[in-house]
Amino acid sequence: RSPIITLRFGGGPPQPESAITDLTPDQHFEVAERQRVNDIQARDAQRREQQKAEEAKSGGGFGFKLGSMIGSAGAAIGTAASGAQASAEASVRNAHVNKNKERFAKHFPQLLAAGEQLITDYDCKVLHQGQKVTGHAILSTNYLCFESGTLIEIIPLREISCLRHSVALETIDNGPPYIMITPAPNVISDTLQVFTVKQQLFQFIEFGSLLVTAGNFYGSSTVKGSAFERFFNFLDHAWRVATPVPVPGVQYAA
Repeated sequence: RSPIITLRFGGGPPQPESAITDLTPDQHFEVAERQRVNDIQARDAQRREQQKAEEAKSGGGFGFKLGSMIGSAGAAIGTAASGAQASAEASVRNAHVNKNKERFAKHFPQLLAAGEQLITDYDCKVLHQGQKVTGHAILSTNYLCFESGTLIEIIPLREISCLRHSVALETIDNGPPYIMITPAPNVISDTLQVFTVKQQLFQFIEFGSLLVTAGNFYGSSTVKGSAFERFFNFLDHAWRVATPVPVPGVQYAA
């Protein structure tokens, strides 16, 4: 397989955007899961306290016991429904993560052997000689990778000089999209532009993820953002751990 043939830029790259301070999507999920468990435990404790108070007030007669049984059954059904939904989503998440690990090990065994840890893997397309190529954007501790049936690329995070939110605009005659840096905060970004210290410009578009689809299907609100926004979040966090930003020695555009 061949590397991506990218655009080249002259002069300095754009100034980096402000660092993303939100938690990563995985951290958001972990926090939400802990909160969900805590909420269930708190509701159960509150229900038990209410039952004790009502029992003391009623003297524990038959009417109280019947009402208590009905209330407990209703609470159990609600908890079971919530748990089943969470369990189904967690199963999808675990299967997705395991598949991503298998793909990383298959296509980038040298990185795995060097101790690299997979962070995330998203479906996307890359522009290669102006044409869209479908594959996977794969992020590890120190590398941004791309793999498809015909292309493979490994970009060290320390060689990235700038990441920019961008938009891909359709062109006539189904030609290559016109890509520009997102012009205003109220414009929805859908494209990642990666500038490197080697004057390369990688352009990733049309992000997707089974986890985003599963979250929408199950009505989950634990993790926010489109597939593109989630991947950009992961990448921005990893990049700033791998190298100081702005990158020392890089002459950025004014």
